[in-house]
Amino acid sequence: MTEEMIDVVDENDEVIDVKPKSEVWDKVLLHRGIIIFLVNSKNEIFVHQRALVKKTYPGWWDIFINGYTSSKEDYDEAAKRELKEETGIDAEKLNLIKKIRCKLPHDDWFGKLYKVVYDGELTLQKEELEQGKFIPFEQLDEFVKTHKIKPSSLFIYENFRGLIK
Repeated sequence: MTEEMIDVVDENDEVIDVKPKSEVWDKVLLHRGIIIFLVNSKNEIFVHQRALVKKTYPGWWDIFINGYTSSKEDYDEAAKRELKEETGIDAEKLNLIKKIRCKLPHDDWFGKLYKVVYDGELTLQKEELEQGKFIPFEQLDEFVKTHKIKPSSLFIYENFRGLIK
């Protein structure tokens, strides 16, 4: 299996190179990603535990569906692909909330934050998600305090939580 190739970008979010995903991660190269907060009509947000076989943060919890954009893939395409792969949701339209920058010691990327409202059945991708559930927004602060949350997800939650309700 060929490794996924990722666009490396500059401070203006312009593509300057293409590298294997592992190199982008290992060298903390600036790249692009997507973040989707999935909610239902009962005002609950989907949280999930990362698969125990994941290379990074296995078994940690995530508040968002997220991922890298592949080389030559735009943000919307990546968001639709990740949502379909991880949850089985085939979204026609995504609601763009904001473009953000996530800069952490071990991760650096531009991202677009989307919201998707969905009330149907989910088909979780076992290679990515160990388990998932919807919880009321009112319980999210307590959930974050009592679970190991993936650092980029925690960063987004702490810096943009006002946008996700």
